[in-house]
Amino acid sequence: MSTPLRIPICDRCALALWPPRTLCPRCGGGAWREGDGSRGRAEQTTDLTGDGAPRLATVRLDAGPVVIARAPGVAAGDRVTLSLDAGALQADPDPGSHDRG
Repeated sequence: MSTPLRIPICDRCALALWPPRTLCPRCGGGAWREGDGSRGRAEQTTDLTGDGAPRLATVRLDAGPVVIARAPGVAAGDRVTLSLDAGALQADPDPGSHDRG
């Protein structure tokens, strides 16, 4: 089952980041709130080789961080939605957007 990506945001300096960390790399704070990390834009894609190998994308989240996710059907410049599926990041074309970078 997939769930929309939620990301930690530092309570002290408001830095959004992924993956989660114990302490904020910017200010050293250790208190976090949860933020929306479910939308972004695919900056680059690459196809791995081999049977059943996935397409991967580098995605800049609207909240700021850059993540790498499985990205079937995604092209560079596409708006995407992100979710966690069995612990892996998944980027899918954003059904509400026809905007390509």
